[in-house]
Amino acid sequence: MGRIKMFAMGVRRRDMSAEDFHDYWRHPHGTWGQKMSTLRGYVQSHQVHTEHLGPGQAEYECVAELWLDNERDVQGFQQEPIYAKYLHDDASNFCDYSRAIYFATQEEVLTSGPTPGAALSPGDDMWSPDTRPFSIKLLHFVGVDAGPNWASPADEELGLNLRALRHVRCYPLLIGSEREPRFLGVQELWWPTLRAFRAGVAASPSALSKLLANGGRSVTLLAQAERFL
Repeated sequence: MGRIKMFAMGVRRRDMSAEDFHDYWRHPHGTWGQKMSTLRGYVQSHQVHTEHLGPGQAEYECVAELWLDNERDVQGFQQEPIYAKYLHDDASNFCDYSRAIYFATQEEVLTSGPTPGAALSPGDDMWSPDTRPFSIKLLHFVGVDAGPNWASPADEELGLNLRALRHVRCYPLLIGSEREPRFLGVQELWWPTLRAFRAGVAASPSALSKLLANGGRSVTLLAQAERFL
């Protein structure tokens, strides 16, 4: 098994403005988070509104993505010194901690980057979410009621029709005392900019509908992904 990707989904405290919420998550919370000794990658995905998704898109306004080496580090995540000293108690300063969701996954990469020979916008052939501080990402958390067909052989083509430059599916891992997954899986698609996302949906609106069709009681949001590590 390769590195494990953990998602942490947060809900904004209702006594806090959206601007203050995102600002606080970036600093000091994100500044502390990137210093955790067990982290091998850390991305903050900040929800942004789009007319292409429904009213539930703002339920979870922050999604942290954290890469760790192994199951032991996942199980000991809350005991890591930086997390225990700074992050655990700090979360309640900007999140409704009672509604937070944490779960571990394994990634399956469908499209790893820009397709060679494709008609790309200037600079897209050099683009990667690993080297850019910001990117736009669609996050589709598939409900446990969706059934086994949520991951379709057609998914990769749908992502390419939407002009996404990267497409990953994530499958849940049951670690420690967990007996049931929080979600059946996650679809993640990346674009360099909001403008590129809008152009992709305009090019194939049916592709977005098909990609999200088998999600059950899903959570779907568009986000600005900000790489901290």
